[in-house]
Amino acid sequence: MWDSVEGRVTAVLKVGKCKIEAAVLLPVKQHLATCAKASSYFGMRVRQVGAVYAVRERSIVGRIASGKRGRQDWVERTS
Repeated sequence: MWDSVEGRVTAVLKVGKCKIEAAVLLPVKQHLATCAKASSYFGMRVRQVGAVYAVRERSIVGRIASGKRGRQDWVERTS
């Protein structure tokens, strides 16, 4: 299922490559909360993205949160 989620997130973000790092199935078992690493420019620019994936519909629900992980914090990317 992670391949499907990676494809959807990559398509929405329009980045070179996206790799799911972690996922949690929500208690109702209809949605999957995911954390992914999106890289572009041949891996030179990396950002963390979070998305909720609807299992039955095979689609992203809502917006994708995007940011950059620091040593001790996370900063949201705005664009």
